Amino acid sequence: MSSMGDPLHSAERVALDRLGPLLDSAVLTEAVARSPWHAARAGRVLACEVTRVHPRGARGLGVEIHVGLVAGEPGRKISPVARESLIGELVPEDVAHHLAACRARLGKSRRGQVSRRELEGRLFALPELGLVVRERGLDERLDALRLAATPSAGAALVPAADAESVRASLLAHRLGKRCVVRVRGDGAGGPRSVVVKGYRTGSGRATVADGLARRLRDGGLDGRGGVRVPRPLGVVEDMEAAVMEDLPDDGGAWLARGDESVAHAAGRALAALHASPVQVEAWHGPDAERTVVDRFAALLATARPELALRVGRSLVQARLALAALAPGEVRLAHRDYHEKQITNDAEGAVIYDFDTVCMADPALDLGNFLAHVTLAALRHPIDEAAVAAAFLDGYGVPDRALARRVSTYRSVSCLRLACVHGLAVGGDALARGLLER
Repeated sequence: MSSMGDPLHSAERVALDRLGPLLDSAVLTEAVARSPWHAARAGRVLACEVTRVHPRGARGLGVEIHVGLVAGEPGRKISPVARESLIGELVPEDVAHHLAACRARLGKSRRGQVSRRELEGRLFALPELGLVVRERGLDERLDALRLAATPSAGAALVPAADAESVRASLLAHRLGKRCVVRVRGDGAGGPRSVVVKGYRTGSGRATVADGLARRLRDGGLDGRGGVRVPRPLGVVEDMEAAVMEDLPDDGGAWLARGDESVAHAAGRALAALHASPVQVEAWHGPDAERTVVDRFAALLATARPELALRVGRSLVQARLALAALAPGEVRLAHRDYHEKQITNDAEGAVIYDFDTVCMADPALDLGNFLAHVTLAALRHPIDEAAVAAAFLDGYGVPDRALARRVSTYRSVSCLRLACVHGLAVGGDALARGLLER
């Protein structure tokens, strides 16, 4: 796939050799149905499917799995399907060795996520598939997850609430990298909640995230101009966690509805971010973008040989377009701007998640967002052109030079999204649709 050398780590290549059977829902379902995890469930497995594959360098590949369960006995009335999520690791080393190492680290009581007795059914191996699997919320590198396991550990975060009413819910978990937990409590003043974002223990990322949020708000993204970032509330150092205010968020459902008013707000919010005086050390230019898309293209072409020729053609076009980009003004950029990172309420637009923030050409964010609009149009009956136009109108319709760079980054982002979604079960149609755009 690459004349610049193999873009994949050797461990990722080893894991890729084991990926094929996992993409067969029947094979994966049968393996999970025989697992100790399923034996402890009050339900029968309907189907398992891979929903996403992550490259993890020397750690191989990460796999997100959705499981459909049906409660009840055969021949009797059954309840509606319940869906649960599991996290898998396709590792380059021996599966039994990796499982034992994970158990040893997670079994340490100081982590506070699970007892040794409970661990057996929640962390297990599928040796026939080369996979180590765990429930969401178990992670030896993220101490903040003990909030989800033991909500009382977060009582100090909602001091106005009755300690016995404190509860927590896990919103997101990326293995070994970060997690998001909502902590709620009830008190005399009514319910209160905060959002806690945890990072790899000892990384220092929580302090960086809290400091960046404060700088962004001081730089104008505090709501006075109709655009804001969540208010930072401090850092829990022993959990490597940043605490912030909890704001309403529909998880990006607005784009599935084709809501042009929110699209307009998303454009306006992005313009405000790009106008921020805040600067960071990280930079992301055309070469860095090519490196990202090279890796995902190599994954898809190897895992889905039937798409390799089409991916290869799109990759060549993307490389040529990136190499030909005229230099643009460099500004503060989000680098992962899509519908789930923006919401709109009575007080204005809210931008979330600045873990990938960098200095870059504004066209990078604009093109990425428009590629997500294309993805949404392939999934839902929305007017892609109208939503895109509303977004660009909110931003301030780009001049001709910027528009050309936006077109390039949109095409490159469509290729990357095709590679991401093409690695999920049933993702072939989405991948082909994105590659055609």
